[in-house]
Amino acid sequence: MFTQLFDLPADAFGPPALDTLPDILDVEQVAQLLRVRKNAVYRMIEHRQIPCRKVGKSYRFNKATILAWLAGDQRNAA
Repeated sequence: MFTQLFDLPADAFGPPALDTLPDILDVEQVAQLLRVRKNAVYRMIEHRQIPCRKVGKSYRFNKATILAWLAGDQRNAA
């Protein structure tokens, strides 16, 4: 209701719901999920602190792998 009054997107106040995210995420989606800025995600990529794959000139993230990484499961986050 509040978001309708001010014409804001439904996810303006937090990360998107996990079930609405695709299986493969881009940098912006990971930043929203982690509640950080995109440049923080790029910094984590540069320092190899977050699991990702480079596709062309952009980076992609497997949602299941990111969730495992967040949970601290190093076996599934490699």
